[in-house]
This record gives sequence, C-alpha cells and structure tokens, in this order.
Amino acid sequence: MNDTCILLGLPDYRKLSGVVAAMKADRRLRDLHLRRLENELSTADVVEPEDLPGDVVAIGSSATILDVDTGERFTTRLVFPAELDGTSATASVLSPLGVAVIGERAGSSVSCASPSGTRRFVVEAVYPAGR
Repeated sequence: MNDTCILLGLPDYRKLSGVVAAMKADRRLRDLHLRRLENELSTADVVEPEDLPGDVVAIGSSATILDVDTGERFTTRLVFPAELDGTSATASVLSPLGVAVIGERAGSSVSCASPSGTRRFVVEAVYPAGR
C-alpha cells in the first residue's frame, strides 16, 4: 500500500466522498478496499481540476499498469460502475484496483487485496480523460 497522500481534483473528491458517505449510511462500507478509500479521502490533497497534473490517475483517465507479480501490462480507463463495459478496457473506481490507483501518479507502486492474495502494481503511464 502506498503511504503517501493521493492527489484528487475537487470534482472527483466530491463524487467519491458522496459515494463513501452513502455507503457508510447504508452500512455497506464493509470491504477493506472501500474503507481504504474512505481513509485516503480523509488525507487526500485536493486541488482544482485545472491544477491536477496530467500524470495523476483520475476518474475518466486511462493508465497503463504493470502487474509486478505476473509481468502483465494492461491499459484501463477508470470509471464508475455504471460505465463498465465488461472488458479490461475499463476498471471501476470502487474496485480494489480502482481504489489502489485513484490519485496516484505515473511511477507509483501500489498494492491491493484480491481473492488470491495481495497484488502489486506499478502505474507506468497516465492518459488524461479525452486523450
């Protein structure tokens, strides 16, 4: 797990904070990765969208990610669950991988829990939304 604060644009921060608050009110904030998101939001550096560097993973951006353990490299776009297309081309911001990479910069190493154990990834490149 990365010990540094994540960097979020204000719109992403507001959306994610709203989702976490709703899940908490419904007592659905049981999953470890969603509690991690809640913790990361509480310490995130939040900036205006125009001040967010282009190499930060944001909702709608794409990232090339290296699975450190398997050597697999893939590119995925971070979206809300309703926007998933059923392929690896999109990843939910509320999934363990999505929570691990949101707000991280290119070059960051992250980890997340999976059914088979902890998985380690490197965010190799970030492509802002619309590119």
